[in-house]
Amino acid sequence: MYIFQSPLIPPIGLLPFSASVFDQIGGKDPVSAHLCYVAFMFVLTYLVSVLSWHVLEKHFLRLKRYFKAS
Repeated sequence: MYIFQSPLIPPIGLLPFSASVFDQIGGKDPVSAHLCYVAFMFVLTYLVSVLSWHVLEKHFLRLKRYFKAS
């Protein structure tokens, strides 16, 4: 997850609707809007990391059987 979190922040910030959506969900309270943003980024990061696991990582880990541990 730590690999994907930082690269996801700039594209989400560039979306024209992102700030207004979090402000609408959180109301006038900036803390609530920030918590909505944090929750959204957590879910997005988690989904991207699960996708990465299923698409790449588990297949590469299967190759371990062909290499001896040192």
